[in-house]
Amino acid sequence: MGEIAEEQRGGYFSFISVAGLQGYLDACVPEAHVTVADGIEKYEEKYFCSSCRELLKAYSHCGFVLEDLRDPETPTVYPVEVGMEFEVRCYTVVITETDIGELDISVVGTIPTDE
Repeated sequence: MGEIAEEQRGGYFSFISVAGLQGYLDACVPEAHVTVADGIEKYEEKYFCSSCRELLKAYSHCGFVLEDLRDPETPTVYPVEVGMEFEVRCYTVVITETDIGELDISVVGTIPTDE
């Protein structure tokens, strides 16, 4: 049986569109970045289904949030604010501000080990 290499390399990345925002996915790391341009204060409802809109309604005053929907009955909500860093399962999420005032949402995945 093969083993998963400690360092994964695929040599490619792809552009992504998430809820009307642009980003990219680097499959080699694995890492994804989504940018919220300066001046955009809130998500656009048109990018979400009616069920998700209901979930987000309680947080409409927050601007942008990330929701962990592993259990849709009790979602975990994280605010998207400069300086925030949190863990969601096997992902680390870090929110920083770029030199031109954009928010950069970085999501880095890890492969769980028993160490």
